[in-house]
Amino acid sequence: YQKADPTLGNTITFSLSVSEIESADPAKPYGLFGANSGTIQDLGIAGSVTISSSDNVYFGSIAGYNQGDGVITDCFSSCDVSLTIDGFNLYPNVGGIVGQNEGTLENSYAVGDVMVTVPGYANAGGIVGNNLNTIFNCYAAGNVTVTDSSTSVGTAGGIAGYNDRV
Repeated sequence: YQKADPTLGNTITFSLSVSEIESADPAKPYGLFGANSGTIQDLGIAGSVTISSSDNVYFGSIAGYNQGDGVITDCFSSCDVSLTIDGFNLYPNVGGIVGQNEGTLENSYAVGDVMVTVPGYANAGGIVGNNLNTIFNCYAAGNVTVTDSSTSVGTAGGIAGYNDRV
């Protein structure tokens, strides 16, 4: 057992590309893990994650959705995360590590870019798109870009696009 360390070369490299996602669900989670309700620990990933959708998504390189009892700890991502949405009235949450966080995210970092193109509202962050619980001892070093082709208001942040925790 070896803790993930980019200098040791024990990093998972992957590429995910999904086009034309359509779903009846309110929001679909996408990432290396779609949704997490357990513990993801000592994971390092590199590569790229690209989604094109006409549906609402939670999207992050490690997990799309970190549920209330989910823990992500001691992880890193050097993935570029890119989302293009072509539908209106959608509220995607996109992050360098997690799209929607309702659990705990700690001691982790992301150095890839987060790019969102949407004709409406989106939350995009270097670590988490929408944070509703705990982020502790994390950092991001990539660029966060939201391109909005409408007059809707979206949020972009270095750590979290939207944060509902103090």
